[in-house]
Amino acid sequence: MNGSKKLGEIVHMEFNVKVGDSIKTHDVIGEVESVKSVSEVYSPVSGKIIEINKELSDNPGKINESAESDAWMIKVDLESESEELMDKDSYVKYCESEEH
Repeated sequence: MNGSKKLGEIVHMEFNVKVGDSIKTHDVIGEVESVKSVSEVYSPVSGKIIEINKELSDNPGKINESAESDAWMIKVDLESESEELMDKDSYVKYCESEEH
């Protein structure tokens, strides 16, 4: 949500992971290219990748259009529950505090 707004129009999405890969929190899972810059995408959790939204490679604009629904990137079988994850309201507050 907030990241796509800061990047601007997303024009390219590339994953560097595949289904079955084990990932750790903060691992790079891919990169997005916008009209402003190229940015790495980091995993917020540890676990095993069970699905990748390949549609984003063909239609990266979905990240701007529907970041909270159709533009999910990966689905992960979590290694363990993480207390560091935020709900939407907490994330919005965090982003607002980072902007100031």
